[in-house]
Amino acid sequence: MHQQLRTKALFFIIASFFSVLTEAQDADVGSTLSLEEAIEKTKANNFSNKVAHYDFLSTETEIEQIKALYLPQIEAKVVGSLTNMPLMAFGNLLQQGAIEQSDFSPDKLNKPSSITNLQTQLMIRQPIISKDRQAMKDALIAKKNAMAQKEVRTQKVLAHQVFQTYLQLQFAYEVLEVLREAKTTATANLKLAKDNLEAGYVQESDVMTVELRISELDQQLFETDQHILNASDQLSFLMGEDLGTRYKPENTLVFEDKSEILLEEIPTDRSDLMTMQHQIDAQKYQISSLQKKNYPRLNAFAAYGLNNSLDFKEAQQGYLIGLEASWLLFDGKKNKNDIQKAEVDLNKNQMVLEQMNAQNNLEFELAKSKLLEAQSRMELTKKAIAVSEEVLRIKTNRYEEGLEKTTDILNAETKLAQMQLNHKEAIYQYQNAYALILFSLEK
Repeated sequence: MHQQLRTKALFFIIASFFSVLTEAQDADVGSTLSLEEAIEKTKANNFSNKVAHYDFLSTETEIEQIKALYLPQIEAKVVGSLTNMPLMAFGNLLQQGAIEQSDFSPDKLNKPSSITNLQTQLMIRQPIISKDRQAMKDALIAKKNAMAQKEVRTQKVLAHQVFQTYLQLQFAYEVLEVLREAKTTATANLKLAKDNLEAGYVQESDVMTVELRISELDQQLFETDQHILNASDQLSFLMGEDLGTRYKPENTLVFEDKSEILLEEIPTDRSDLMTMQHQIDAQKYQISSLQKKNYPRLNAFAAYGLNNSLDFKEAQQGYLIGLEASWLLFDGKKNKNDIQKAEVDLNKNQMVLEQMNAQNNLEFELAKSKLLEAQSRMELTKKAIAVSEEVLRIKTNRYEEGLEKTTDILNAETKLAQMQLNHKEAIYQYQNAYALILFSLEK
């Protein structure tokens, strides 16, 4: 008897703890959040989305660097020198236009005096033909397109994650409502059990059994509330906001027939497929660039210079204009090895693209199967709820007359709550499958 009283006291303590905690949390209904608002905030503030945008901008700068190779390179320089080296001293005098007849004497040629020279030069180089650079530019443009599609895909993935998390939040609130109704019913049963105890219809252990059921419901309410907080934190993280805000969905989780979407087909221009296709195109251009490295390059150049001694007398002018053609004849097979590696990487990515197509089709078909399965389960659980409600009603009436055991009515009440939860879960699974199909279609 004393052991039963101690157990009863423990049950009351646990029940009181969870009940007070749950009521305190229920008082804070949270900040109302719509799905559209969550998606927009995620698009604007999510870290992954920002990183994908910077990847795109980085590729744009690489293209500008390639474009710069087609522009003329202009260089200006001023060089002052002092030398008595025979060849350079004679050359400086020649460039200054200061050669005299006496400068050809052997003594001056072999042992010249120190000659000063101030050279001012403007040099221009202009690429004319460079086939490998053009192919590299095309490769970077394809890479830029890939990064643009990757940014789109990142936004689609994040929107899908928000949708799924939002559904989890809606489902948690639906579970919370079912558990509250179950607790209301259990509390009424507790009052009835106590009345029957006073009338001598039941034993004290029957009352304790109902109290244990209430304690279990309080614990489930507490756990469900934690699920709400976890889903809220996940949404805050996706939206790039501080954690700790408790959200409440703007709409409840309800069934809406979406069966018409089963007629849709996966688009061939899905962003993840296009990302990989542009990467493959970039690799093809890269291989072309490597193959054209041995093609001749043609560059034009021009130089204009002024030479005078450091006494700043009148300077001698001069110019140089020319064309330069060059070929890479042999580089130790380095370029050949680079081409072979690039071709292997290209073949690998082409296989990856085929795998992605097959994987996408499989996931799409599985999502459609889950949608149909969840719809069937909703219909079954809806019927089960009606039967469970009638069973509970009959047993409650019989219990009031002392014709049913406490455990019977508790089992009936638990069965009804479980059927209600199963129905809510079926709606959640249906909406989740619908979200997967939307993700596959990128809608």
